[in-house]
Amino acid sequence: MASKVLATAAGVIVAASLGLAGCGTDNTANNTSSASTNQTATTAAKATKTDKNTDLKTSANASATVTLSPSKDSKVKGTATLTLDPKTHELTVVVKASGLAPNSVHPEHIHTGTTAKPGAEVYALANLTADKNGDATSTTVIKGVKNIPASGWVILVHQGPKDVKVIASGDVKTTK
Repeated sequence: MASKVLATAAGVIVAASLGLAGCGTDNTANNTSSASTNQTATTAAKATKTDKNTDLKTSANASATVTLSPSKDSKVKGTATLTLDPKTHELTVVVKASGLAPNSVHPEHIHTGTTAKPGAEVYALANLTADKNGDATSTTVIKGVKNIPASGWVILVHQGPKDVKVIASGDVKTTK
């Protein structure tokens, strides 16, 4: 009995560690294409983490909006639109941000939780690659998504590929 409890606890710790380790990794490892010259990336990420959605309140809605607000000591702001095709189960996430350092690269992810208390990474999104004015747009297509939760997802934009500091974030809110 004790060995089963220890094995379960070890599994939970490993899973949590892997979820936290996802932030700060290079998103290109999880996506099938990288940013094009017009600062828009289209990727097809596998929905390997959809089981994490089971505890979230789900919605029949097929779209959601996000207002990205700057974190402390940041001027980055923007929006994100999530659109789910209920027939193909493809989630398209379009993120637009401004206030980034010119010609910089910023990993971004969908996490469980809220802006105030983000949790584990659910999906890696295409990197935001800023133009000379500090503006960026990314598009990510994620396959195998059955729903957008009515609450419990947050988008985090990070400082850089090796710096996991969050520079902007926003809670995902479904629209009707």
